[in-house]
Amino acid sequence: MGRSNLDTAKHLIKRRKFDLAINILESYEDIYEGDFEYYLALGVAYLYADVPGKASQNFRSAREIKIKNKRTEIENGV
Repeated sequence: MGRSNLDTAKHLIKRRKFDLAINILESYEDIYEGDFEYYLALGVAYLYADVPGKASQNFRSAREIKIKNKRTEIENGV
């Protein structure tokens, strides 16, 4: 089975190919909407690509998703 686009982007980030990772992640934004790992990976890629504004925006989105998921878990008694 092949890698997901997110896994491919994470691999590129590890290899310090931040622009390629950003291109892949941005092209699949619709698919990963609301996905914590997606926004975290995109934030890391932007941070290392020296685009702090977009990095911050994506880290903020990841944080909001994580908080929302935690609230849902608490409400559901998980």
